[in-house]
Amino acid sequence: MHAMACLYTLFDSLEVAKDVARVMLSERLVACANIHAPCHSLYNWQGEEAQSAEIPVLFKVPAEGADGAAARLAELHPYQTPAIVVWAAETTPDYAAWLNAETQG
Repeated sequence: MHAMACLYTLFDSLEVAKDVARVMLSERLVACANIHAPCHSLYNWQGEEAQSAEIPVLFKVPAEGADGAAARLAELHPYQTPAIVVWAAETTPDYAAWLNAETQG
C-alpha cells in the first residue's frame, strides 16, 4: 500500500464547493474532489447554537501534498473558521500513481 491523504471540509452551497474544487484541481493540489449530498450541521458558533445545510467535500491528494493543499483550501474557503480535517490513508499502487500524476505540474 502507498500513502495518501484525505482532506474533508464543508461549504455553504454546491456552487461554492464546485468553484473551490475546480481551483484546487486546476492548481494540481488535489487529484480528486468528491462532492456529497447536503447534510444538516448542528454546531456552536460564537456562543450560540447554530444549524445549517452544508455540502461536504472530500479531496484526495498524495500524502506529501496534504499540508500545501490544506493551506490553499483554507485561503479559498469562504468560512471565517472552516473545518478542514486531514487524515492519512493508504491506497493501492495504481491509485497512488494516478494521484501523483495528477498533482505533479
